[in-house]
Amino acid sequence: MEDNSPESLMYVTNLREKMEKHKFMLAYRGFFSQEITKALLATTEKKLLLEGADTAIKKKVFNVMVECLQNICKHKDDSSSSLFMIGKLLEDYVLYSGNVILKNKKQSLTNKLEAINSMTLEDLKELYKSLITTPSFSEEGGAGIGLIDIAKKSGSKLDFQFEDVNDSTAYFSLRTVIKAHFEKNEDGSSPLAENAASPISYVHELYKEMDKNNIILIYEGDFTQEITKIVLSMTERKFDAEGLDSTLKKKVFNVMVESLQNICKYQYSAENPDYVPSIFMIGHNSMDEFSIISGNVIANASIPPLQARIDQINTLDKEGLKALYKQVRLSSTISEVGGAGLGFIDMARKSENKLAYSFDKINERISFFTLLTLVSKKEV
Repeated sequence: MEDNSPESLMYVTNLREKMEKHKFMLAYRGFFSQEITKALLATTEKKLLLEGADTAIKKKVFNVMVECLQNICKHKDDSSSSLFMIGKLLEDYVLYSGNVILKNKKQSLTNKLEAINSMTLEDLKELYKSLITTPSFSEEGGAGIGLIDIAKKSGSKLDFQFEDVNDSTAYFSLRTVIKAHFEKNEDGSSPLAENAASPISYVHELYKEMDKNNIILIYEGDFTQEITKIVLSMTERKFDAEGLDSTLKKKVFNVMVESLQNICKYQYSAENPDYVPSIFMIGHNSMDEFSIISGNVIANASIPPLQARIDQINTLDKEGLKALYKQVRLSSTISEVGGAGLGFIDMARKSENKLAYSFDKINERISFFTLLTLVSKKEV
C-alpha cells in the first residue's frame, strides 16, 4: 500500500459526511446490468423490511426503483459508469439516479420532464394508458413512458439537472421522492407534490467523489447478519458478471466477511445516545486492486489498545502474522479488543497488505474508527 497514513483516508470521511448529510442509505456507482439491478432491488427490499416500512410505501419504492434502474440500463452511455442511490428524509424515501447522456438529447428530455411535472396524477394516468395502448412507439417514447410511470407511482415532481461533461455529453441527475400521501386540489384532482429538498447538484458531486476514489459501493446504517449476507451476495453477482479472477475474488470475499463481521460486533445500537450509523465501502481501481473500507463508532478509551494492536500487526511479515494469529487463537481468554485483533490479523494475512486506519473524534466520549484493507492479486 503506497499510503498508510490517516490523511490518506480523508476521502472516506468526506464520503461518509455526504452520505449522512443527505440521508443516503445505499450508493452504487458502476456499470449496470440485469444482475446488478436484481442485487440492488434485493438489498433495498431487505433494508425496508428490517426498518418495518409500511407495505404500501415499500411497494411504491420497489416499483419506482425498477423503473429508475431500467432507465439507467436502457439509456446509459456505455463508455461511462452510472449511479443509483436511495435515502430517507423523515418518512419519505428518496431515489436518485445519474448517468451520462448525449448532449443532443438534453432538450428533448427536458421538454418531457417539464411536461410531466405540469400534470396532475389523473393526467399522467390517462397519458400512460394512451401510450401503452399505442401500436408502436420508439425507444425514445419508451423512455418517456418510464418517466411518466415514475412520476405516477411516486406522486411527486421529478427533480432533474444536467451538468456538461465534455463537448458531446452531459451528466443527467434525477431525483424522485416517494410520498406516503397524495394531496388534493379543490376540484378533487391530485397535483404532483413539490419536493422541498435542496437542489440536486450534490448527486453529481457524490458521483465525482466516488469516481475519483474508485468507490463502487457504499452502504450506511445498521449492520445485521441479514444485511451482511445481502451485501456479500450483491458483490458476488457483480464479480461473476464481470468475470473476476477466482483467486482474487476469494481474497476479496474473505476480507469483506471479516470487515462486515467486525462492524456487526462492535457498532453502537440505534438506542445508544452516542449512535452514529456505521458504513461499509468497496473500491475497485484499474489495476484490479480492491479497497475494503469499514467504519463505526468506538469509545475513545478503546483507541490506545486498538491502535497498538493494528500498529503491531503492520510491523509483521507473513510468518509473523501467522504466529500471532495462532497465539491469539490459542489464548485461553480473548478480550473484546483481543477478539477484534484476531479479525484484523486475519485481514492482514489474507490481503497481504498493511491496514490503514484513522480515528475521527466526534466528542469527548467517542470517535469514528475507519479501517481500509487493500486487496490485490499477488502470488503466494
